[in-house]
Amino acid sequence: MMKPARLYLVHLVFGWLPPTRCFRIKRDLLRWAGAEVGENVQIVSSARFFLTGRLRIGDGTWIGHEVLMVGGEADVTIGANVDVAPRVSIVTGSHELFGVQGRAAGKGFSRPIDIMDGVWIGTATTILGGVVVGRSSMIAAGAVVNRDVPAGAVVGGVPATTISMIKHGVADEWNYWLHQPCVRDDCRDSARRHGIHCECELFAARSLCLVWAWSRDSGDRAVLAIFGA
Repeated sequence: MMKPARLYLVHLVFGWLPPTRCFRIKRDLLRWAGAEVGENVQIVSSARFFLTGRLRIGDGTWIGHEVLMVGGEADVTIGANVDVAPRVSIVTGSHELFGVQGRAAGKGFSRPIDIMDGVWIGTATTILGGVVVGRSSMIAAGAVVNRDVPAGAVVGGVPATTISMIKHGVADEWNYWLHQPCVRDDCRDSARRHGIHCECELFAARSLCLVWAWSRDSGDRAVLAIFGA
């Protein structure tokens, strides 16, 4: 269980640490506050945790700038090799509707959130309580996820719906390739953490970075993500 008083001190210390350095110290601080944190977890200093339930973060996961995890006593579980982009909100708490006379937000409650291994969560996504995000799925920037996400799905929108299904992440079936070295840190680093490569092309005098995957078995190609210049 997370210890709120210790979390307060953790946030104070985070504020003095470089944003993308001292990851071992940040891991140790979160463990001291009650979290279960795996090896090689990287947490940006501006991330904030306001939880009283269990927090579990798997090996190799990235927690980006200004990520917010907030709620009540429900657990938050984040698997291994998950990529959480800037300003993602993971919110376990909500309210019953009109449970108090004259007030739309009634009695509060919280529900657990489970994010499986290999998930990529886009910038400014909101994930609400009671949701399970399936393995190796991708959530488009700005989505609001209020229901379960199937494994290997690409979802987006408000509320989030399935855009496509991508067969990927299985080493003996899929191979990832680099068409041209990418110079953009945001897509290159995110792609590398997922074992994917990115391809840079020029469209209408504007540089776009496309993350491609292709299957050795079928030869099919799919665009996993696009980053604008």
